[in-house]
Amino acid sequence: MKLNKISYVLLGSAVIGISLLGLRLRGQYFADQAVFNVDIVEHELQIYNKSQGEYPAQLSQLPDFDIVSYKEGLACSSKFLKTGSFRGYAYAYQKLAKDKFVLSASPNGALSSNIEFGITEKGDLGFNTHLMDEAADTYEEVLSWEKISRFQGLHSR
Repeated sequence: MKLNKISYVLLGSAVIGISLLGLRLRGQYFADQAVFNVDIVEHELQIYNKSQGEYPAQLSQLPDFDIVSYKEGLACSSKFLKTGSFRGYAYAYQKLAKDKFVLSASPNGALSSNIEFGITEKGDLGFNTHLMDEAADTYEEVLSWEKISRFQGLHSR
């Protein structure tokens, strides 16, 4: 079968469209993973605080952990987050006082979505889609973001 010019244009458009959809879905997966990671790390920070009487100075002080949400199909491993960057997001943690911290995840890759996530010791998980950058977000910034639901039904492995 011989393809004419219109067939090539349609085929090329379909390939480009499918590729763009794939990139969009990948960016959404990275965002889902980032908000999951922020939620999980806050949970682990609370456990650390209960056992040590204060929050760690840096994320690398957290014990190793692997947590899975079968419902969402997401997993969080401390070994990836301790580097500060994972799957298109930069993770920033600041201990501000013995009983106060801020944790955020900001997009830092071409395939990331345009949304950042953050949480404080108060446990309010928030997101931001305005005026984003890769820099660590401040405590006040994260507190001002729109709040979203926390994950439920998590399992350590």
